[in-house]
Amino acid sequence: MSGSVYAYCCRDPQTGRRYQPGECPKWSQRGHKRWGFAIDLGKVWDEEKQRHGRQQLRREGFATRTEAETALADELPAIRTGTAPNLADRQLTVATWAHRWLESKASLRPSSRENYRLLLEGYIVPALGSIPLVQLRADHVDAMLAAIRSGKLRPRANRRGPDGKVSARTIQHVFAALQAMLNAAVKRRLIPYSPCLGVELETPEDHEADVWGPEDVQAFLAYAEEHEPRMAIGFRLALRFGMRRGEILALQLADVGDDIRVRRNAVQVGAQVVGRPKSRAGERTIPLDADPDMPAALRRHRKRQAADRLAVGADWEETGLLVTDEHGRMLAPWRLTHRFRGLIAEASLPPIVLHEGRHTANSLWREAGIDARVRQSWMGHSTLELTERTYNHVRPAAHQAAAKLAAEYWRSNSRPGSL
Repeated sequence: MSGSVYAYCCRDPQTGRRYQPGECPKWSQRGHKRWGFAIDLGKVWDEEKQRHGRQQLRREGFATRTEAETALADELPAIRTGTAPNLADRQLTVATWAHRWLESKASLRPSSRENYRLLLEGYIVPALGSIPLVQLRADHVDAMLAAIRSGKLRPRANRRGPDGKVSARTIQHVFAALQAMLNAAVKRRLIPYSPCLGVELETPEDHEADVWGPEDVQAFLAYAEEHEPRMAIGFRLALRFGMRRGEILALQLADVGDDIRVRRNAVQVGAQVVGRPKSRAGERTIPLDADPDMPAALRRHRKRQAADRLAVGADWEETGLLVTDEHGRMLAPWRLTHRFRGLIAEASLPPIVLHEGRHTANSLWREAGIDARVRQSWMGHSTLELTERTYNHVRPAAHQAAAKLAAEYWRSNSRPGSL
């Protein structure tokens, strides 16, 4: 089986007719000469017509003869071995495959599925969707990434920085989604290799999380108890127990006794959905005694919740949740986040975001001398590296304390008169 390359000028926009050299008056003009190749696939069974017919694979649009010959040489081995995509698959566009691939991901968590959907519909499909999957090349991927970096492709306002551009971390997420989608296409033999191979990304800058010291945590919790009593217990769970926002919102009253049993996680996927924690390690138990002030804080919180129940009467919803609004309903995640930020500003404390409460809890546990494996369990991390590297931060006060220990060591172990 072999193929041949040919030159043509352009196509008639009305009839689709391909003009051959000399037929089109624009043949001599620069940019109107194109190259293509054709491969005779032989007899193929036509299910619709219930008979054999000859089929031909054509690809056009190459700027030079060399490009057409190279593409032809790439196609022939797979066709000869029978591993090449069929003609129907060759008409599959990136957009069609993107949606088909996402639908095939049966084991995805709802939040992960929503994140993939936003990346596909916000970035990948607008940039690459109309391109046939088999014709997608690394150059197309490079062009998409360049458009995102420059701010030309910027579909979601709340994900952009103040300069109108997305972060390098977001670009990594877009590329990872495209890579997963194309790797699946390779496994299904829709394409011979992933066009993402060889595409280089810039390394995103690592942001060192900001953490509080014990005095900041204490000052904030006291201020929250006074000015936002319904949410104060939730902030305590973040700062003293290292719980995620979704875990706090889904925590049931029945889950809190001598221990805090983390079994649920609330995520925003259009509507709010309660499911299992992020990973199997996320299902964990944290001793209530880890915070000596927690029993008293729980008693105060339950009294306030009982007062809310009496105040609204029949309008109270018995959800069984620990952290609720004034009607017993689950709080929207953004309310907890925004109020946390607002209380920090009101109390004139160093700014951190709610998720950095987890970083704070782990870092202070380390300063207290708690074993790394115990901290990993309390944090609900699947690996010790995540606990020790990503969520472990050394505060300036800890550096100063360590310097005093080092100085005391040298004073105790230096001989008189030595330099």
